[in-house]
Amino acid sequence: MARLSQAGEEESMDGRIKRVNARALAAFTLAAALGALALIAFAPRASASTTWLCKPGATPNPCFSSLQTTVFSSAGDSHVENPPLARRPKVDCFYVYPTVSEDKGTNADLSIDAEEIAVARYQASRFSQRCRVFAPMYRQLTLEGINGPPAPESAILTAYSDVRAAWKEYMRRYNHGRGVILIGHSQGTGMLTQLIRQRIDPYPSARKRLVSAFLLAAM
Repeated sequence: MARLSQAGEEESMDGRIKRVNARALAAFTLAAALGALALIAFAPRASASTTWLCKPGATPNPCFSSLQTTVFSSAGDSHVENPPLARRPKVDCFYVYPTVSEDKGTNADLSIDAEEIAVARYQASRFSQRCRVFAPMYRQLTLEGINGPPAPESAILTAYSDVRAAWKEYMRRYNHGRGVILIGHSQGTGMLTQLIRQRIDPYPSARKRLVSAFLLAAM
């Protein structure tokens, strides 16, 4: 079976992601599903404008960089591949990253740190072969926040408010009627599940633009 290695990031990022224990993720998913809809009117305001981790034209852009990959066969042979980046993709991808923040406290800030850059390269950059990738920063529940006492619903809503605001900004400024694929993992999946309930399912125009949704590792 072939094995892929992209700048050695798979092993390190996979280890970081696995630090999120199942109990904390289950608690987060349940709270997001049951509490956010009822309390959304009281959600904290998002920042005035979105901080984009990945966006077409941004420099640097961890979702749009070299995809050079070493492919190992089961026999131990290897070769290097350089998949091309799409120059005129027909669809967009909206990516919400998993729990990676090592900030102190319950909610992360909006600074772009090494953890967010690494996971975007690890998970989202491959999609740049087929789509323009938009990935907002959001005040997610940190590793410290979800591995301690249960996070208050206000902390979950703080995170969701940023994702919701980023989606609205994307639709208003960048979509222009294009199809869009949603991509989420772990906490990002919880955020996108709620976004679909509130900002896509109720609106025919938004539903029409949704091509697909990859909502991974929700527990």
